[in-house]
Amino acid sequence: MEKSYTIVYQGDIGQGLREKNINNYMVLNDKLVVVYTNEDFDPTILDDIEQVSIWKKAIPMSSLIKIGDGVVNGETVTNASGTSYIENNPYISVDGTGTLIAIIDSGIDYLHPDFINEDGSSKILYLWDQESDYGSPPDNMLFGSEYNKEQLNEAIANNNADLSRDEIGTGTMAAGIVVSEGKNNPAYRGIAPKAELIVIKLRSYISLFKEGRINYKNTDFLVAISYIIQ
Repeated sequence: MEKSYTIVYQGDIGQGLREKNINNYMVLNDKLVVVYTNEDFDPTILDDIEQVSIWKKAIPMSSLIKIGDGVVNGETVTNASGTSYIENNPYISVDGTGTLIAIIDSGIDYLHPDFINEDGSSKILYLWDQESDYGSPPDNMLFGSEYNKEQLNEAIANNNADLSRDEIGTGTMAAGIVVSEGKNNPAYRGIAPKAELIVIKLRSYISLFKEGRINYKNTDFLVAISYIIQ
């Protein structure tokens, strides 16, 4: 398994890293960079790079929920959030039109009808599957496969689920809370059904945070945020 680190830096961090033969890195902004290394990497090397101010080893992250645990009938989004009065007000039109929402989680079932517009096009503008080698990574990123709306539209037209899959389901659920139009069940309409999405499927790891559970790393999460901003 590879290691990864977050680094707060100043100056030309690329030059400093390359001088130490560290070539797998992603510059997130003018202060933060993420470095990916082999398992046998000695991180004290980072102390010898003058551009490095602070470095931290990746922190494991765990999903806060497990779908199916104690769930019987569920609850509607508007009831759970106490916002039913907004949808019931005839003088307010709040449906997410013109809004772009990012989901950083376990991916998305892009063939689900709630993520497909009436014209058959996807509600997803970009999908970056960090685990996939099916396509090419986004610009300035080291891993995964990026798909744009045109590619997703083609996959929808061909009922092709091979681009990316959400094996866990939390990402699909989160996206449904946001943009579902309730096609399968009108009671489960999302908060902003006309909004569009950017979706990042995080790389997953086993037993980093809790034995036997799927976990994530904060380094991959930070890289996802940088991708969204770009």
